[in-house]
Amino acid sequence: MLDEQNYVNAYNEIKSNTGNMTPGADGETIDGFGRDTIKKIIEKMKNRSFQFKPTKRIFIPKANGKQRPLGIPSPKDKIVQKVYLDRLEEWYEGIFYPESHGFRPNKSCHTCLKEIRKWNGVTWMIEGDIRSFFDEIDHNKLAELLAKEVKDQSMIDLYWKLVKAGYVEEGKPKESGLGIPQGGTLSPILSNIYLHEFDQFMTEIIKKYTTIGELSKPNPLYAKAETKYRGAKTRYFRDVTVEHKEEMIKARKELESIPSTERVGTRVYYARYADDWLIGVTGPLKLAQEIKEKASIFLKDKLRLTLNLDKTKITNVKQTPVNFLGYKISVTNPKYYSSKRVKTSSGTTRRASHGSVKLFIPRQKIAQRLVDRGFAKLVNGLTQGKYYGPWCNLNAAEIIMRYKYMINGYLNYYHLADDLSRINYIMYIITYSAAHTLASKTRNSLAKIFRKYGKTLTIDLDNGKKVSLAYDWREIKKKRNVKIYDPMIISRWAIRTATLLDAQCKICGATDNVEMHHIKKLENLNPKLSSTDAMMAKMRRKQIPVCRTCHMKIHSGKHDSISLKRNAIVP
Repeated sequence: MLDEQNYVNAYNEIKSNTGNMTPGADGETIDGFGRDTIKKIIEKMKNRSFQFKPTKRIFIPKANGKQRPLGIPSPKDKIVQKVYLDRLEEWYEGIFYPESHGFRPNKSCHTCLKEIRKWNGVTWMIEGDIRSFFDEIDHNKLAELLAKEVKDQSMIDLYWKLVKAGYVEEGKPKESGLGIPQGGTLSPILSNIYLHEFDQFMTEIIKKYTTIGELSKPNPLYAKAETKYRGAKTRYFRDVTVEHKEEMIKARKELESIPSTERVGTRVYYARYADDWLIGVTGPLKLAQEIKEKASIFLKDKLRLTLNLDKTKITNVKQTPVNFLGYKISVTNPKYYSSKRVKTSSGTTRRASHGSVKLFIPRQKIAQRLVDRGFAKLVNGLTQGKYYGPWCNLNAAEIIMRYKYMINGYLNYYHLADDLSRINYIMYIITYSAAHTLASKTRNSLAKIFRKYGKTLTIDLDNGKKVSLAYDWREIKKKRNVKIYDPMIISRWAIRTATLLDAQCKICGATDNVEMHHIKKLENLNPKLSSTDAMMAKMRRKQIPVCRTCHMKIHSGKHDSISLKRNAIVP
Protein backbone atom coordinates (compact mmCIF):
# COMPACT_ATOMS: atom_id res chain seq x y z
CA MET A 1 0.00 0.00 0.00
CA LEU A 2 3.06 2.28 0.14
CA ASP A 3 4.27 1.54 -3.41
CA GLU A 4 3.60 4.54 -5.65
CA GLN A 5 3.58 2.39 -8.80
CA ASN A 6 0.61 0.40 -7.49
CA TYR A 7 -1.50 3.58 -7.48
CA VAL A 8 -0.35 4.44 -11.00
CA ASN A 9 -1.41 0.95 -12.11
CA ALA A 10 -4.77 1.29 -10.35
CA TYR A 11 -5.42 4.72 -11.88
CA ASN A 12 -4.62 3.54 -15.40
CA GLU A 13 -6.97 0.57 -15.03
CA ILE A 14 -10.02 2.58 -13.95
CA LYS A 15 -9.34 6.04 -15.39
CA SER A 16 -11.69 5.64 -18.38
CA ASN A 17 -14.71 4.34 -16.44
CA THR A 18 -17.66 6.68 -16.94
CA GLY A 19 -18.62 6.38 -13.26
CA ASN A 20 -15.40 8.15 -12.23
CA MET A 21 -16.99 11.44 -13.21
CA THR A 22 -20.02 10.76 -11.00
CA PRO A 23 -19.50 12.75 -7.77
CA GLY A 24 -19.31 10.77 -4.55
CA ALA A 25 -20.77 11.87 -1.22
CA ASP A 26 -17.98 14.49 -0.97
CA GLY A 27 -18.88 15.97 -4.36
CA GLU A 28 -15.48 15.10 -5.84
CA THR A 29 -14.69 13.23 -9.06
CA ILE A 30 -11.47 11.70 -10.37
CA ASP A 31 -10.72 14.95 -12.20
CA GLY A 32 -7.42 16.43 -10.98
CA PHE A 33 -5.79 13.16 -9.98
CA GLY A 34 -2.01 13.19 -10.33
CA ARG A 35 1.33 12.16 -8.81
CA ASP A 36 0.86 14.71 -6.02
CA THR A 37 -2.45 13.05 -5.11
CA ILE A 38 -0.71 9.68 -4.86
CA LYS A 39 2.07 11.10 -2.66
CA LYS A 40 -0.47 12.62 -0.28
CA ILE A 41 -2.33 9.28 -0.01
CA ILE A 42 0.90 7.39 0.70
CA GLU A 43 1.95 9.93 3.33
CA LYS A 44 -1.41 9.45 5.07
CA MET A 45 -0.95 5.67 4.85
CA LYS A 46 2.43 6.01 6.54
CA ASN A 47 1.17 8.06 9.48
CA ARG A 48 -2.11 6.05 9.56
CA SER A 49 -4.26 9.15 9.11
CA PHE A 50 -5.87 8.03 5.85
CA GLN A 51 -9.67 7.77 6.02
CA PHE A 52 -12.19 6.52 3.49
CA LYS A 53 -15.02 8.91 2.74
CA PRO A 54 -18.65 7.83 3.23
CA THR A 55 -20.26 6.06 0.30
CA LYS A 56 -23.07 7.77 -1.57
CA ARG A 57 -26.07 5.43 -1.51
CA ILE A 58 -28.71 5.35 -4.22
CA PHE A 59 -31.42 2.82 -5.10
CA ILE A 60 -31.99 1.17 -8.47
CA PRO A 61 -35.16 -0.74 -9.42
CA LYS A 62 -35.18 -4.55 -9.56
CA ALA A 63 -37.19 -6.75 -11.92
CA ASN A 64 -39.61 -7.72 -9.12
CA GLY A 65 -40.51 -4.08 -8.43
CA LYS A 66 -38.31 -3.74 -5.36
CA GLN A 67 -35.18 -1.59 -5.13
CA ARG A 68 -31.53 -2.58 -4.77
CA PRO A 69 -29.15 -0.29 -2.84
CA LEU A 70 -26.06 0.75 -4.79
CA GLY A 71 -23.01 2.41 -3.26
CA ILE A 72 -21.01 5.06 -5.12
CA PRO A 73 -17.61 5.58 -3.46
CA SER A 74 -15.58 8.73 -3.89
CA PRO A 75 -13.74 8.21 -7.24
CA LYS A 76 -10.35 8.87 -5.63
CA ASP A 77 -11.20 6.33 -2.92
CA LYS A 78 -11.83 3.85 -5.75
CA ILE A 79 -8.13 3.99 -6.62
CA VAL A 80 -7.13 3.20 -3.02
CA GLN A 81 -9.69 0.38 -3.00
CA LYS A 82 -8.23 -0.94 -6.28
CA VAL A 83 -4.72 -1.08 -4.76
CA TYR A 84 -6.19 -2.85 -1.70
CA LEU A 85 -8.06 -5.22 -4.02
CA ASP A 86 -4.85 -6.16 -5.87
CA ARG A 87 -3.13 -6.98 -2.58
CA LEU A 88 -6.06 -9.14 -1.42
CA GLU A 89 -6.11 -10.97 -4.77
CA GLU A 90 -2.44 -11.81 -4.33
CA TRP A 91 -3.34 -13.41 -1.00
CA TYR A 92 -6.56 -15.16 -1.88
CA GLU A 93 -6.31 -16.33 -5.50
CA GLY A 94 -4.21 -19.28 -4.35
CA ILE A 95 -6.76 -20.08 -1.62
CA PHE A 96 -10.16 -19.68 -3.28
CA TYR A 97 -11.84 -22.87 -4.48
CA PRO A 98 -12.27 -23.53 -8.22
CA GLU A 99 -16.05 -23.75 -7.68
CA SER A 100 -16.09 -19.97 -7.07
CA HIS A 101 -16.43 -18.14 -10.40
CA GLY A 102 -17.65 -14.64 -9.55
CA PHE A 103 -15.43 -11.55 -9.99
CA ARG A 104 -12.15 -13.44 -10.23
CA PRO A 105 -9.32 -13.31 -12.79
CA ASN A 106 -9.86 -15.85 -15.60
CA LYS A 107 -13.31 -16.67 -14.23
CA SER A 108 -16.74 -15.63 -15.51
CA CYS A 109 -20.37 -16.68 -15.88
CA HIS A 110 -19.27 -18.77 -18.86
CA THR A 111 -16.66 -20.73 -16.89
CA CYS A 112 -19.32 -21.44 -14.26
CA LEU A 113 -21.83 -22.63 -16.87
CA LYS A 114 -19.21 -24.80 -18.59
CA GLU A 115 -18.57 -26.60 -15.29
CA ILE A 116 -22.29 -27.14 -14.72
CA ARG A 117 -22.50 -28.62 -18.19
CA LYS A 118 -20.24 -31.46 -16.98
CA TRP A 119 -22.72 -32.56 -14.31
CA ASN A 120 -24.03 -35.49 -16.34
CA GLY A 121 -26.48 -37.78 -14.59
CA VAL A 122 -27.83 -35.14 -12.22
CA THR A 123 -31.45 -35.57 -11.18
CA TRP A 124 -31.92 -32.79 -8.61
CA MET A 125 -30.63 -29.23 -8.48
CA ILE A 126 -30.78 -26.96 -5.44
CA GLU A 127 -31.03 -23.28 -6.38
CA GLY A 128 -29.46 -21.13 -3.67
CA ASP A 129 -30.62 -17.60 -2.93
CA ILE A 130 -29.33 -15.71 0.14
CA ARG A 131 -31.69 -13.07 1.43
CA SER A 132 -30.20 -9.53 1.11
CA PHE A 133 -26.68 -10.97 1.04
CA PHE A 134 -24.64 -7.77 0.61
CA ASP A 135 -26.75 -5.96 3.22
CA GLU A 136 -26.43 -8.77 5.80
CA ILE A 137 -22.65 -9.34 5.78
CA ASP A 138 -21.47 -9.06 9.39
CA HIS A 139 -18.47 -6.72 9.75
CA ASN A 140 -17.04 -8.53 12.76
CA LYS A 141 -17.36 -11.93 11.12
CA LEU A 142 -15.73 -10.67 7.92
CA ALA A 143 -12.84 -9.18 9.95
CA GLU A 144 -12.43 -12.55 11.66
CA LEU A 145 -12.28 -14.32 8.29
CA LEU A 146 -9.81 -11.77 6.92
CA ALA A 147 -7.52 -12.22 9.92
CA LYS A 148 -7.24 -15.94 9.14
CA GLU A 149 -5.15 -15.21 6.06
CA VAL A 150 -4.11 -11.54 6.24
CA LYS A 151 -1.45 -11.23 8.93
CA ASP A 152 -0.68 -7.55 8.28
CA GLN A 153 -2.57 -5.60 10.96
CA SER A 154 -2.39 -2.37 8.96
CA MET A 155 -4.45 -4.09 6.22
CA ILE A 156 -7.05 -5.15 8.78
CA ASP A 157 -7.14 -1.59 10.15
CA LEU A 158 -7.72 -0.28 6.63
CA TYR A 159 -10.65 -2.70 6.27
CA TRP A 160 -12.23 -1.30 9.45
CA LYS A 161 -11.82 2.25 8.14
CA LEU A 162 -13.64 1.20 4.97
CA VAL A 163 -16.69 -0.37 6.66
CA LYS A 164 -16.89 2.27 9.40
CA ALA A 165 -16.92 5.12 6.88
CA GLY A 166 -20.65 4.53 6.56
CA TYR A 167 -22.78 5.94 3.79
CA VAL A 168 -24.79 9.00 2.87
CA GLU A 169 -28.43 8.53 1.91
CA GLU A 170 -30.50 11.53 0.76
CA GLY A 171 -27.84 13.82 2.18
CA LYS A 172 -27.91 12.25 5.66
CA PRO A 173 -24.88 10.31 7.00
CA LYS A 174 -25.65 6.85 8.36
CA GLU A 175 -23.70 4.02 9.99
CA SER A 176 -24.34 0.30 10.10
CA GLY A 177 -22.65 -2.76 11.56
CA LEU A 178 -23.90 -4.85 8.67
CA GLY A 179 -23.42 -4.92 4.92
CA ILE A 180 -20.96 -3.85 2.28
CA PRO A 181 -22.19 -1.53 -0.48
CA GLN A 182 -22.77 -3.04 -3.90
CA GLY A 183 -20.95 -1.02 -6.53
CA GLY A 184 -17.75 -0.59 -4.55
CA THR A 185 -14.44 -1.85 -5.93
CA LEU A 186 -13.88 -4.11 -2.93
CA SER A 187 -17.41 -5.50 -2.61
CA PRO A 188 -16.88 -8.51 -4.94
CA ILE A 189 -13.71 -9.86 -3.31
CA LEU A 190 -15.02 -9.22 0.22
CA SER A 191 -18.15 -11.20 -0.67
CA ASN A 192 -15.97 -14.02 -2.03
CA ILE A 193 -13.91 -14.04 1.18
CA TYR A 194 -17.11 -14.20 3.24
CA LEU A 195 -18.55 -17.11 1.21
CA HIS A 196 -15.19 -18.92 1.00
CA GLU A 197 -16.26 -20.67 4.20
CA PHE A 198 -19.38 -21.93 2.46
CA ASP A 199 -17.24 -23.18 -0.44
CA GLN A 200 -15.15 -25.12 2.07
CA PHE A 201 -18.30 -26.53 3.68
CA MET A 202 -19.60 -27.66 0.28
CA THR A 203 -16.27 -29.32 -0.49
CA GLU A 204 -16.73 -31.43 2.63
CA ILE A 205 -20.33 -32.22 1.64
CA ILE A 206 -19.15 -33.37 -1.79
CA LYS A 207 -16.54 -35.67 -0.23
CA LYS A 208 -19.06 -37.07 2.22
CA TYR A 209 -21.87 -37.85 -0.22
CA THR A 210 -19.94 -38.72 -3.38
CA THR A 211 -19.46 -42.48 -3.33
CA ILE A 212 -16.37 -44.24 -4.65
CA GLY A 213 -16.70 -46.71 -7.49
CA GLU A 214 -19.48 -47.29 -10.00
CA LEU A 215 -22.40 -44.91 -9.96
CA SER A 216 -24.71 -47.45 -11.56
CA LYS A 217 -24.87 -51.09 -12.59
CA PRO A 218 -26.84 -52.97 -15.29
CA ASN A 219 -30.51 -53.34 -14.44
CA PRO A 220 -31.49 -57.05 -14.42
CA LEU A 221 -35.08 -56.13 -15.28
CA TYR A 222 -33.84 -54.31 -18.38
CA ALA A 223 -31.74 -57.36 -19.40
CA LYS A 224 -34.79 -59.59 -18.98
CA ALA A 225 -36.99 -57.23 -21.03
CA GLU A 226 -34.29 -56.98 -23.72
CA THR A 227 -34.15 -60.78 -24.05
CA LYS A 228 -37.93 -60.85 -24.38
CA TYR A 229 -37.86 -58.15 -27.08
CA ARG A 230 -35.14 -59.91 -29.09
CA GLY A 231 -37.14 -63.14 -29.01
CA ALA A 232 -40.29 -61.34 -30.21
CA LYS A 233 -38.30 -59.60 -32.94
CA THR A 234 -36.80 -62.93 -34.14
CA ARG A 235 -40.22 -64.57 -34.28
CA TYR A 236 -41.62 -61.64 -36.26
CA PHE A 237 -38.89 -61.69 -38.93
CA ARG A 238 -39.11 -65.50 -39.15
CA ASP A 239 -42.86 -65.51 -39.50
CA VAL A 240 -44.32 -62.10 -40.37
CA THR A 241 -47.77 -62.07 -38.82
CA VAL A 242 -49.98 -59.48 -37.16
CA GLU A 243 -49.75 -61.32 -33.84
CA HIS A 244 -45.94 -61.41 -33.90
CA LYS A 245 -45.79 -57.72 -34.88
CA GLU A 246 -48.03 -56.71 -31.97
CA GLU A 247 -45.94 -58.87 -29.64
CA MET A 248 -42.72 -57.18 -30.85
CA ILE A 249 -44.18 -53.64 -30.46
CA LYS A 250 -45.43 -54.45 -26.96
CA ALA A 251 -42.02 -55.88 -25.95
CA ARG A 252 -40.24 -52.83 -27.31
CA LYS A 253 -42.47 -50.40 -25.38
CA GLU A 254 -41.86 -52.40 -22.23
CA LEU A 255 -38.09 -52.27 -22.87
CA GLU A 256 -38.13 -48.49 -23.38
CA SER A 257 -40.05 -47.98 -20.13
CA ILE A 258 -37.32 -49.66 -18.04
CA PRO A 259 -34.02 -47.88 -17.29
CA SER A 260 -31.02 -49.81 -18.58
CA THR A 261 -29.09 -49.23 -15.34
CA GLU A 262 -29.91 -48.80 -11.67
CA ARG A 263 -28.13 -46.37 -9.39
CA VAL A 264 -25.84 -47.79 -6.72
CA GLY A 265 -23.92 -44.61 -5.84
CA THR A 266 -24.44 -40.88 -5.38
CA ARG A 267 -22.74 -37.73 -6.65
CA VAL A 268 -22.85 -34.12 -5.46
CA TYR A 269 -21.73 -31.09 -7.51
CA TYR A 270 -21.46 -27.41 -6.59
CA ALA A 271 -20.82 -24.08 -8.36
CA ARG A 272 -21.07 -20.49 -7.15
CA TYR A 273 -21.08 -17.10 -8.86
CA ALA A 274 -20.97 -14.33 -6.23
CA ASP A 275 -23.98 -14.99 -3.95
CA ASP A 276 -25.80 -17.21 -6.48
CA TRP A 277 -25.03 -20.90 -6.16
CA LEU A 278 -26.24 -24.21 -7.51
CA ILE A 279 -25.92 -27.74 -6.12
CA GLY A 280 -26.39 -30.79 -8.34
CA VAL A 281 -27.36 -34.14 -6.81
CA THR A 282 -27.29 -37.57 -8.40
CA GLY A 283 -29.29 -39.61 -5.94
CA PRO A 284 -32.67 -39.72 -4.18
CA LEU A 285 -34.76 -36.67 -3.30
CA LYS A 286 -34.12 -37.37 0.38
CA LEU A 287 -30.40 -36.71 -0.13
CA ALA A 288 -31.08 -33.38 -1.87
CA GLN A 289 -33.37 -32.33 0.99
CA GLU A 290 -30.73 -33.27 3.56
CA ILE A 291 -28.02 -31.23 1.78
CA LYS A 292 -30.33 -28.22 1.48
CA GLU A 293 -31.10 -28.36 5.20
CA LYS A 294 -27.42 -28.62 6.13
CA ALA A 295 -26.51 -25.72 3.85
CA SER A 296 -29.24 -23.57 5.43
CA ILE A 297 -28.03 -24.38 8.98
CA PHE A 298 -24.39 -23.67 8.11
CA LEU A 299 -25.16 -20.29 6.56
CA LYS A 300 -27.29 -19.29 9.54
CA ASP A 301 -25.01 -20.53 12.33
CA LYS A 302 -21.56 -19.86 10.87
CA LEU A 303 -22.07 -16.87 8.56
CA ARG A 304 -25.25 -15.33 10.05
CA LEU A 305 -27.00 -15.42 6.69
CA THR A 306 -30.54 -16.56 5.87
CA LEU A 307 -31.73 -18.39 2.79
CA ASN A 308 -34.70 -16.98 0.90
CA LEU A 309 -36.93 -20.04 1.19
CA ASP A 310 -39.26 -18.84 -1.59
CA LYS A 311 -36.39 -18.88 -4.11
CA THR A 312 -34.23 -21.66 -2.64
CA LYS A 313 -35.87 -24.79 -3.97
CA ILE A 314 -35.14 -28.33 -5.10
CA THR A 315 -35.97 -29.02 -8.74
CA ASN A 316 -36.13 -32.25 -10.72
CA VAL A 317 -34.22 -30.96 -13.77
CA LYS A 318 -35.38 -33.87 -15.91
CA GLN A 319 -38.89 -32.43 -15.66
CA THR A 320 -38.46 -28.69 -14.99
CA PRO A 321 -35.56 -26.47 -16.09
CA VAL A 322 -33.62 -24.36 -13.58
CA ASN A 323 -32.90 -20.66 -14.19
CA PHE A 324 -29.29 -19.80 -13.38
CA LEU A 325 -27.05 -16.98 -14.62
CA GLY A 326 -29.50 -16.05 -17.38
CA TYR A 327 -29.77 -19.57 -18.84
CA LYS A 328 -32.36 -22.32 -18.53
CA ILE A 329 -30.57 -25.47 -17.37
CA SER A 330 -32.15 -28.84 -18.05
CA VAL A 331 -31.19 -32.51 -18.28
CA THR A 332 -32.06 -34.71 -21.24
CA ASN A 333 -35.13 -36.82 -20.56
CA PRO A 334 -34.92 -40.57 -21.33
CA LYS A 335 -38.55 -40.50 -22.49
CA TYR A 336 -37.68 -38.02 -25.24
CA TYR A 337 -34.30 -39.46 -26.21
CA SER A 338 -35.18 -43.17 -25.96
CA SER A 339 -35.56 -43.58 -29.73
CA LYS A 340 -33.28 -40.78 -30.86
CA ARG A 341 -30.03 -41.61 -32.66
CA VAL A 342 -26.98 -39.35 -32.87
CA LYS A 343 -24.02 -39.45 -35.21
CA THR A 344 -20.57 -40.38 -33.92
CA SER A 345 -17.22 -39.07 -35.16
CA SER A 346 -16.74 -42.26 -37.20
CA GLY A 347 -19.95 -41.63 -39.13
CA THR A 348 -22.03 -44.34 -37.44
CA THR A 349 -25.02 -43.72 -35.21
CA ARG A 350 -25.67 -44.60 -31.60
CA ARG A 351 -28.46 -44.23 -29.09
CA ALA A 352 -28.50 -40.73 -27.58
CA SER A 353 -27.12 -40.56 -24.05
CA HIS A 354 -29.45 -39.80 -21.17
CA GLY A 355 -28.88 -37.33 -18.36
CA SER A 356 -26.57 -34.84 -20.11
CA VAL A 357 -26.90 -31.21 -18.98
CA LYS A 358 -28.24 -28.79 -21.59
CA LEU A 359 -28.20 -24.98 -21.62
CA PHE A 360 -31.12 -23.18 -23.23
CA ILE A 361 -31.94 -19.55 -24.04
CA PRO A 362 -34.81 -18.08 -21.95
CA ARG A 363 -36.39 -16.38 -24.96
CA GLN A 364 -39.52 -15.14 -23.24
CA LYS A 365 -37.57 -13.57 -20.38
CA ILE A 366 -35.26 -11.78 -22.80
CA ALA A 367 -38.24 -10.60 -24.85
CA GLN A 368 -39.94 -9.28 -21.72
CA ARG A 369 -36.74 -7.47 -20.77
CA LEU A 370 -36.75 -5.75 -24.17
CA VAL A 371 -40.36 -4.72 -23.53
CA ASP A 372 -39.49 -3.36 -20.08
CA ARG A 373 -36.58 -1.35 -21.49
CA GLY A 374 -38.70 0.17 -24.24
CA PHE A 375 -37.31 -1.65 -27.28
CA ALA A 376 -40.40 -3.79 -27.84
CA LYS A 377 -44.13 -4.00 -27.16
CA LEU A 378 -46.74 -6.72 -26.76
CA VAL A 379 -49.28 -7.02 -29.57
CA ASN A 380 -51.93 -9.75 -29.17
CA GLY A 381 -49.57 -11.70 -26.92
CA LEU A 382 -46.63 -11.43 -29.33
CA THR A 383 -43.49 -9.36 -28.75
CA GLN A 384 -42.71 -6.91 -31.55
CA GLY A 385 -39.90 -4.39 -31.92
CA LYS A 386 -40.79 -0.71 -31.50
CA TYR A 387 -38.91 2.55 -31.89
CA TYR A 388 -36.62 3.53 -29.02
CA GLY A 389 -37.20 7.20 -28.29
CA PRO A 390 -33.88 8.12 -26.60
CA TRP A 391 -31.96 7.09 -29.76
CA CYS A 392 -34.15 8.89 -32.30
CA ASN A 393 -32.01 12.03 -32.08
CA LEU A 394 -28.85 10.15 -33.18
CA ASN A 395 -27.70 9.86 -36.77
CA ALA A 396 -28.52 6.69 -38.72
CA ALA A 397 -25.01 5.21 -38.43
CA GLU A 398 -24.96 5.70 -34.65
CA ILE A 399 -28.41 4.12 -34.30
CA ILE A 400 -27.41 1.00 -36.23
CA MET A 401 -24.09 0.85 -34.35
CA ARG A 402 -25.85 0.81 -30.98
CA TYR A 403 -28.26 -1.92 -32.04
CA LYS A 404 -25.25 -3.86 -33.35
CA TYR A 405 -23.72 -3.66 -29.86
CA MET A 406 -26.95 -5.12 -28.45
CA ILE A 407 -26.90 -8.02 -30.94
CA ASN A 408 -23.22 -8.73 -30.27
CA GLY A 409 -23.87 -8.67 -26.53
CA TYR A 410 -26.64 -11.29 -26.70
CA LEU A 411 -24.67 -13.49 -29.12
CA ASN A 412 -21.59 -13.26 -26.92
CA TYR A 413 -23.40 -14.19 -23.72
CA TYR A 414 -25.63 -16.95 -25.13
CA HIS A 415 -23.04 -18.59 -27.40
CA LEU A 416 -22.99 -21.62 -25.04
CA ALA A 417 -26.69 -22.38 -25.60
CA ASP A 418 -27.60 -25.75 -27.11
CA ASP A 419 -30.52 -24.07 -28.87
CA LEU A 420 -28.57 -21.09 -30.19
CA SER A 421 -30.68 -21.03 -33.36
CA ARG A 422 -33.59 -19.79 -31.22
CA ILE A 423 -31.68 -16.51 -30.76
CA ASN A 424 -33.18 -15.57 -34.15
CA TYR A 425 -36.40 -14.61 -32.35
CA ILE A 426 -34.52 -12.05 -30.23
CA MET A 427 -32.55 -10.78 -33.22
CA TYR A 428 -35.84 -10.30 -35.12
CA ILE A 429 -37.19 -8.08 -32.32
CA ILE A 430 -33.98 -6.02 -32.15
CA THR A 431 -33.77 -5.61 -35.94
CA TYR A 432 -37.34 -4.35 -36.17
CA SER A 433 -36.77 -2.04 -33.20
CA ALA A 434 -33.85 -0.54 -35.14
CA ALA A 435 -35.99 -0.21 -38.27
CA HIS A 436 -38.80 1.48 -36.32
CA THR A 437 -36.29 3.87 -34.72
CA LEU A 438 -34.87 4.84 -38.13
CA ALA A 439 -38.40 5.20 -39.51
CA SER A 440 -39.42 7.43 -36.61
CA LYS A 441 -36.33 9.59 -37.06
CA THR A 442 -36.79 10.07 -40.82
CA ARG A 443 -40.63 9.94 -40.75
CA ASN A 444 -40.63 7.12 -43.28
CA SER A 445 -42.40 3.77 -43.47
CA LEU A 446 -40.72 0.48 -42.55
CA ALA A 447 -40.87 -0.58 -46.20
CA LYS A 448 -38.83 2.46 -47.24
CA ILE A 449 -36.29 1.86 -44.47
CA PHE A 450 -35.71 -1.75 -45.54
CA ARG A 451 -35.51 -0.73 -49.21
CA LYS A 452 -32.89 1.87 -48.36
CA TYR A 453 -30.74 -0.14 -45.90
CA GLY A 454 -31.60 -3.74 -46.82
CA LYS A 455 -32.89 -6.58 -44.66
CA THR A 456 -29.85 -6.43 -42.37
CA LEU A 457 -29.91 -2.60 -42.12
CA THR A 458 -26.47 -2.01 -43.63
CA ILE A 459 -25.02 1.51 -43.76
CA ASP A 460 -21.74 2.95 -45.06
CA LEU A 461 -19.58 4.81 -42.53
CA ASP A 462 -17.43 7.88 -43.21
CA ASN A 463 -14.23 5.82 -42.93
CA GLY A 464 -15.25 3.60 -45.84
CA LYS A 465 -16.35 0.67 -43.65
CA LYS A 466 -19.83 -0.75 -43.30
CA VAL A 467 -21.91 -1.65 -40.29
CA SER A 468 -24.99 -3.87 -40.35
CA LEU A 469 -27.14 -5.97 -38.08
CA ALA A 470 -26.18 -9.16 -39.94
CA TYR A 471 -24.95 -12.09 -37.81
CA ASP A 472 -24.13 -15.77 -38.27
CA TRP A 473 -25.16 -17.87 -35.29
CA ARG A 474 -23.85 -21.04 -36.97
CA GLU A 475 -20.31 -19.64 -37.05
CA ILE A 476 -20.59 -18.64 -33.40
CA LYS A 477 -21.85 -22.12 -32.50
CA LYS A 478 -18.81 -23.69 -34.18
CA LYS A 479 -16.31 -21.61 -32.19
CA ARG A 480 -18.06 -21.83 -28.79
CA ASN A 481 -15.20 -19.83 -27.35
CA VAL A 482 -14.83 -16.40 -25.78
CA LYS A 483 -11.43 -15.26 -24.58
CA ILE A 484 -11.20 -14.59 -20.87
CA TYR A 485 -8.17 -12.64 -19.76
CA ASP A 486 -6.94 -10.83 -16.71
CA PRO A 487 -6.80 -7.12 -17.61
CA MET A 488 -4.65 -6.52 -14.53
CA ILE A 489 -1.75 -8.47 -16.03
CA ILE A 490 -1.86 -6.63 -19.36
CA SER A 491 -2.23 -3.30 -17.60
CA ARG A 492 0.77 -3.86 -15.32
CA TRP A 493 2.92 -4.89 -18.26
CA ALA A 494 1.99 -1.84 -20.31
CA ILE A 495 1.82 0.79 -17.59
CA ARG A 496 5.37 0.40 -16.35
CA THR A 497 6.62 1.45 -19.77
CA ALA A 498 4.70 4.74 -19.90
CA THR A 499 1.92 6.61 -18.11
CA LEU A 500 0.14 9.90 -18.76
CA LEU A 501 0.73 10.84 -15.12
CA ASP A 502 4.39 11.46 -16.03
CA ALA A 503 3.66 13.41 -19.24
CA GLN A 504 4.07 17.15 -19.56
CA CYS A 505 1.15 19.58 -19.69
CA LYS A 506 -0.54 19.30 -23.07
CA ILE A 507 -1.35 23.02 -23.07
CA CYS A 508 1.80 24.82 -21.88
CA GLY A 509 4.38 22.04 -21.72
CA ALA A 510 5.08 22.39 -17.97
CA THR A 511 6.40 19.30 -16.14
CA ASP A 512 5.66 20.35 -12.53
CA ASN A 513 2.35 19.88 -10.69
CA VAL A 514 0.85 17.82 -13.54
CA GLU A 515 -2.58 16.31 -12.93
CA MET A 516 -5.27 14.74 -15.10
CA HIS A 517 -8.17 16.65 -16.65
CA HIS A 518 -11.16 14.30 -17.11
CA ILE A 519 -14.42 14.45 -19.01
CA LYS A 520 -17.32 12.03 -18.71
CA LYS A 521 -17.96 11.26 -22.40
CA LEU A 522 -16.24 12.03 -25.68
CA GLU A 523 -19.64 13.14 -27.04
CA ASN A 524 -19.53 16.08 -24.58
CA LEU A 525 -16.54 17.64 -26.34
CA ASN A 526 -16.99 20.80 -28.41
CA PRO A 527 -13.92 21.02 -30.72
CA LYS A 528 -15.23 24.09 -32.55
CA LEU A 529 -15.25 26.28 -29.43
CA SER A 530 -12.40 24.87 -27.33
CA SER A 531 -8.84 24.03 -28.33
CA THR A 532 -8.65 21.67 -25.32
CA ASP A 533 -11.74 19.82 -26.56
CA ALA A 534 -10.29 19.75 -30.09
CA MET A 535 -7.09 18.20 -28.73
CA MET A 536 -8.96 15.54 -26.74
CA ALA A 537 -11.26 14.77 -29.67
CA LYS A 538 -8.26 14.29 -31.97
CA MET A 539 -6.54 12.02 -29.42
CA ARG A 540 -9.83 10.17 -28.71
CA ARG A 541 -9.07 10.45 -24.97
CA LYS A 542 -11.33 11.28 -22.06
CA GLN A 543 -8.36 12.50 -20.01
CA ILE A 544 -5.23 14.53 -20.70
CA PRO A 545 -2.35 15.68 -18.46
CA VAL A 546 -2.33 19.40 -17.65
CA CYS A 547 -0.50 21.45 -15.08
CA ARG A 548 -2.47 22.77 -12.13
CA THR A 549 -2.42 26.35 -13.46
CA CYS A 550 -3.88 25.37 -16.84
CA HIS A 551 -6.36 23.05 -15.13
CA MET A 552 -7.69 25.90 -13.01
CA LYS A 553 -8.05 28.03 -16.15
CA ILE A 554 -10.03 25.28 -17.92
CA HIS A 555 -12.50 24.98 -15.04
CA SER A 556 -12.84 28.70 -14.40
CA GLY A 557 -13.45 29.44 -18.08
CA LYS A 558 -10.29 31.55 -18.54
CA HIS A 559 -8.87 29.09 -21.08
CA ASP A 560 -10.60 29.51 -24.48
CA SER A 561 -13.26 31.56 -22.63
CA ILE A 562 -15.40 28.42 -22.21
CA SER A 563 -16.96 27.68 -18.82
CA LEU A 564 -17.26 23.97 -18.05
CA LYS A 565 -19.84 24.56 -15.36
CA ARG A 566 -22.13 26.75 -17.45
CA ASN A 567 -21.23 25.29 -20.84
CA ALA A 568 -21.22 28.81 -22.20
CA ILE A 569 -18.79 31.49 -23.37
CA VAL A 570 -17.35 33.58 -20.52
CA PRO A 571 -17.61 37.32 -21.24
